[in-house]
Amino acid sequence: MFDIGFLELAVIAVIGLIVIGPERLPEAVRSGATWMAKIRKMMRDTRAEIEVQIGADEIRRELHNEQVMKSLEALKVTKDDIQQHILDADRKMMLEQEAEEAKLQTPVSRRVAGDDPTLGTDDNVFTDPSYAHPPEEPSKVEADTSAETPQVNNHDQQPTTKTEPANDR
Repeated sequence: MFDIGFLELAVIAVIGLIVIGPERLPEAVRSGATWMAKIRKMMRDTRAEIEVQIGADEIRRELHNEQVMKSLEALKVTKDDIQQHILDADRKMMLEQEAEEAKLQTPVSRRVAGDDPTLGTDDNVFTDPSYAHPPEEPSKVEADTSAETPQVNNHDQQPTTKTEPANDR
């Protein structure tokens, strides 16, 4: 309230000691403190009475309520935006999933039913004779050469070759 430092208080105490005297100084300090307490109490009561008369508490509550309502409205807008984004993402994901399912199911159903226009009637994989290849016979290896077979080392998984003599038949 009063910006009084220690030096100012010391100067006032010295002046009070000189002017009032050492006998009456404690009584003067006591009465000054009493008057200051009474003035502070009067100021506090006056402020409270003025606040009651103008309704300061109600004004504060209304201002606080308005701030709360504004923040709730902002939260509602944010919530609506988030829900809209979620719905959009869900719709997009559903459309993509349906498109993937359509891609996967359509060619299979057309091939099974024979409706695929890219395949002719004789292009069926199961009945076309060009798809049936007879197994080829392995060529015979000469008896005097040695065959190399790859071996896998379990420690480092690097293929190694092991030379084995060929069996004579």
